Amino acid sequence: MKKILLIVSLLLLVACSNDEVKYDGAPLKIAVVGDIPELNNEKIHFEPISLVEFSEDTLHISTNFDAVMIIQ
Repeated sequence: MKKILLIVSLLLLVACSNDEVKYDGAPLKIAVVGDIPELNNEKIHFEPISLVEFSEDTLHISTNFDAVMIIQ
């Protein structure tokens, strides 16, 4: 539950600003469908995936990523 709240909080920060995000927790690996956000933090890593990958390989995505962002 705490992990979900952390990810939601992080997403809200990303949506509000392109400035440096202060995050000192464990490194996050986030899959992104769409454009990767410009975010300056060494502990947050984004990896692009396609919508087809997202829909076909959910087991791989759920085990290898902390979150998925779908950006228009």
